[in-house]
Amino acid sequence: MTKEDILIRRAERQDVPLLLDFIRGIARYEKMENEVIASAK
Repeated sequence: MTKEDILIRRAERQDVPLLLDFIRGIARYEKMENEVIASAK
């Protein structure tokens, strides 16, 4: 992967489920999943 392969942009509404998956994954790794209170609504 090169820097030309990476695109940084503002998050959009359709990105919310993916962002929540990332957040929950990090919380699971840190054994803090019970601290995440969020929904994609």
